[in-house]
Amino acid sequence: MELYREYPAWLIFLRRTYAVAAGVLALPFMLFWKDRARFYSYLPPRLVENQR
Repeated sequence: MELYREYPAWLIFLRRTYAVAAGVLALPFMLFWKDRARFYSYLPPRLVENQR
């Protein structure tokens, strides 16, 4: 079993592009959604405490 698999550059760029696009699309919802506090209630308490 190999511990490391070498991925082609196009696949790495595709995944990074998808991650950035998903983050940019989610940003307005995370900032302006009226019920966004409910999302933060799903986070583990240790993550919420570090944000204060």
